[in-house]
Amino acid sequence: MMSCTNGTNKDLFLTEIQQVTQALMGKRPITLTFSYQQHDKVTRWLFEHASISSVDDVTYRDDGLIDLRVPIDEVVYHQYLKHFENERFEDKRGGARDNKTTAIKKGRLAPPPGWNNRSS
Repeated sequence: MMSCTNGTNKDLFLTEIQQVTQALMGKRPITLTFSYQQHDKVTRWLFEHASISSVDDVTYRDDGLIDLRVPIDEVVYHQYLKHFENERFEDKRGGARDNKTTAIKKGRLAPPPGWNNRSS
């Protein structure tokens, strides 16, 4: 229970509202790992593209990397990977596209099998 007069459990209430809002927006907590040198660049990019209000869950590791846990959706996560970790983006996407996909031939396209253009 929250009290409006003295603010009891206000933080708990705001945390619950934030979690519900993130769930409705399709966001889930994802841990991003990057080097110390990229910290400013990554956080600026996240504020601009991920619509986050603060960066609170940060872990500085001894190996020169930073773990940052932020709530983002899949689209923004893939944009992050493409922008900062292109190799992981290609792996997640399925590698480089091969040329075995169906190519559209120039000119008229063939109708689907069994299709007849004649009027009865």
